[in-house]
Amino acid sequence: MVLYRNVDSNGTLLNVTVNDASSSSVTLDGLLPASNYSIQVALLLVHYQERPSDPVFVVTDELLTVFPDGFQGYTSGPNNITLRWNALDFEPLKGYLIYYYNSSDGNNSETWKRLHVGCNNTLELSDLEPATNYSLQIAGFTGYQIGPSSEPITVETQRQPLDHPPPSLNAFAWSTTSIRVSWSPVSFKSLRGYVIFYTPINSVVSRKRRSVSSATEFNVTITPVDKNSTLLTGLNQFTNYSVQASGFTDFEVGPRTNAIYIITNQTVPRVPPRNVTVASLGATSIQVCWDKIPHYPTLEEYEVSYNPLGQADTNVSITDANITFVTVLGLNSSQTYAFSVAGKTVDGLGPFSSPINMQPKNYTMPTPTAFSRGNSTIFVCCPRNMATSSSFLTMVYHDVEVDESLAQRLNVDLSETFVKIENLDFKVNYSIQFEQSGGCGEDLKSDPVYVVTGGQSPLAPLATLQ
Repeated sequence: MVLYRNVDSNGTLLNVTVNDASSSSVTLDGLLPASNYSIQVALLLVHYQERPSDPVFVVTDELLTVFPDGFQGYTSGPNNITLRWNALDFEPLKGYLIYYYNSSDGNNSETWKRLHVGCNNTLELSDLEPATNYSLQIAGFTGYQIGPSSEPITVETQRQPLDHPPPSLNAFAWSTTSIRVSWSPVSFKSLRGYVIFYTPINSVVSRKRRSVSSATEFNVTITPVDKNSTLLTGLNQFTNYSVQASGFTDFEVGPRTNAIYIITNQTVPRVPPRNVTVASLGATSIQVCWDKIPHYPTLEEYEVSYNPLGQADTNVSITDANITFVTVLGLNSSQTYAFSVAGKTVDGLGPFSSPINMQPKNYTMPTPTAFSRGNSTIFVCCPRNMATSSSFLTMVYHDVEVDESLAQRLNVDLSETFVKIENLDFKVNYSIQFEQSGGCGEDLKSDPVYVVTGGQSPLAPLATLQ
């Protein structure tokens, strides 16, 4: 049996019976704080109680009835709050409890967070939301009690600036009036979405793709943040657009990407193929060549129109838009034909190029006529009546004792009488021949002629010059 009483108040002697003889401890509950108690132990036998032990005196601890004063906080970053308070002068104190919650979440027990802090009087909270109000309170605690809480204080974390644009912006023409835009996501905690800016620059025909434009800038907001593509619609046909992207938060629109430039598609080509050339390959065939029409990703094929002068047209379709030449067979060598080329999409045929006239005939490349003049110059006469719409030939010349792959090439204007090759080596045998490529198909080459600088023109290559 344990006997105890409050000595300070001369209280009634109370007792607690411990029925387990092997037990050596007991907890006394319901005592008054900061009070002196007399405690004795007596052995209970079956028929009597032994004399109690001499008393021991124990003073109970005080109750913690105050909270730390001077509790204050300030933001130390977009995700941090630093707290300070005046330490409690209370011997049983074990530490402090910090209560805090996001004010926008409401004041309920599920959103409160609690941190145990030692007997320090500072603390930095981390992993908070930027630009957010937090309500905070503090209380001390002992080994047996949590003291009263302070009045709440409110601290707003700093705004975190969005300082980088979306990476990897890409775009391509989706149709005649739309552009598909995509980007890689921005890693930013408070990001709310993206803004896509787009501006029509100017007509593609002008080719000034990056000139300054006074056109109106448009934009579209993209949410949620996990969306990383959009389709810009309602655009102008066959128009060059600049496109930029940026992220945004609740407080700002971040920096933009560098502009990229995309041209919307066109239903029917506005222009014909350029650099159309024709060349006779024989008595019944003519080859037609042209350059691709640029900026038409929807182009499906080319159409070549030809006819004897004054007669109905015949069309040949080239169903692969990557092919830019065709050989027209079965022609009449006694007639002259007009040739023109147009591009075609699923929506229609574009304009034809200006017609080029050509009569098919057996044709061999003329052998050059050349002679040496002085020690380092060779004159070559330009051929006449070439069966081609091109006004140029290529002249190929090289030292016969060196590899042909090292040959020099020189454009020959067929309107000229001759072309002069200068700064050659003295007493060297040069091979000279004409070559023609209409920009497609196989090259045509003449037989070579051989000329020695500073001497006579041999009939064949010389192995050694004396």
